[in-house]
Amino acid sequence: MRRCLADCLDVAPQAVPLTAPPGSPPKLPSGWGWISLSHCRDALAIAWSIRPVGVDLERLDRRFAAAALAARFFTPGDCQELQSLQGESLRLAVLNQWVAKEAAVKWQRGSLAKDLGRWSCTAHARAAHHSGSNNAVSINRFGLDSWLLAVAGGHGQIGPVCLG
Repeated sequence: MRRCLADCLDVAPQAVPLTAPPGSPPKLPSGWGWISLSHCRDALAIAWSIRPVGVDLERLDRRFAAAALAARFFTPGDCQELQSLQGESLRLAVLNQWVAKEAAVKWQRGSLAKDLGRWSCTAHARAAHHSGSNNAVSINRFGLDSWLLAVAGGHGQIGPVCLG
């Protein structure tokens, strides 16, 4: 992570003042920008920005109980667009919503357990909205080979996304 940031910031890796205590998201001190991290079994995504940023990465072929996940963590509005879907279409739509919501939680520096169900972001929306705070954030989603990524942040504020 330091090497990737060093390349983005044009400094030596040991000069990057990154803190990453166990169980907490990585942080940079004031003036160094914001960082977000996501990983799955075969990839890592690191996003850096001058303003808050959140990133989530999932494998496109990830298997999970899509209907149960949506019922537990999605808002009624998010679930409404899923009503007519089933099978693979449902799984992909839920995955599309999931990566956006998780990226928004990371942007917020919130908690998945507390905030995931408060973020609303349909499968193709370009923004997510938090019902408890009225926060809104731009969402960019894209597929890359075997992965689906979502990046949460303001327009034009997202720096490089490193994927390895």
